[in-house]
Amino acid sequence: MTYSTAGAKAMKDKMKDKMKGIIEKAAMVVLTRMGDIDTDDGSLATVETDAIIILEEAITDAFDLGSDDITFENMPLLLQQIKDI
Repeated sequence: MTYSTAGAKAMKDKMKDKMKGIIEKAAMVVLTRMGDIDTDDGSLATVETDAIIILEEAITDAFDLGSDDITFENMPLLLQQIKDI
């Protein structure tokens, strides 16, 4: 499938905007970090649940993963699309 130069630029610009949104939402996840919990298995960081959900939705939307969740089943598609950027 071929795209016109204008169409390809529009697609690239759309992805660029979506990637900016993902980075912004990832920064919000980091900002909501409340602290760490040490367990027998290791350490865990605590963050706001809503921030994680918003980030996940932004990723699934940007990469058309077909659901609101990132799953083991759609990880190969996600990773391939990231490589293709």
